[in-house]
Amino acid sequence: PNIFVDNEQHMEEFKDVISKYGLKSDQNTECRGISYVEFYVSKGNNKIEDIAEFYDCVFNAPTTVIGDPNDTDSAKVAIIGFGKIDPETGRTSQSLLFREIDMDLPPYDGHHLALYVGESKADFEQAFANTMEAGVVWVNPRFSDKVTNLNTAK
Repeated sequence: PNIFVDNEQHMEEFKDVISKYGLKSDQNTECRGISYVEFYVSKGNNKIEDIAEFYDCVFNAPTTVIGDPNDTDSAKVAIIGFGKIDPETGRTSQSLLFREIDMDLPPYDGHHLALYVGESKADFEQAFANTMEAGVVWVNPRFSDKVTNLNTAK
């Protein structure tokens, strides 16, 4: 697991977990989670482009679709950026990769993830409004807090 530890209070609060997972007691980390997750997508029907467009429109996330321009049958990959953008490299701190493959995919197993969205309260509010408008807000039945509107999401 990756643990965000940015000050003395956090170091003290998480000292048992930190030592268990290999951080020294005087070591700080800027790690804020997994840097990327890759999903496989069945090839065809512009699915990759549709996925990139969804993240661009709903989350205002930087997106790129890559593939071999000389081979229209080549697999494409959508790269969706989240988190902070490094001014030197232009890379985001988190990415979702969606890769086309030529094989059957297993049925959806219920996995889900959380992402850093924007840099301000206004960014979050806009992303939440966009997800509501797109009809993709999902309430995890395992949790008691049922977030179904902006007020309960804050």
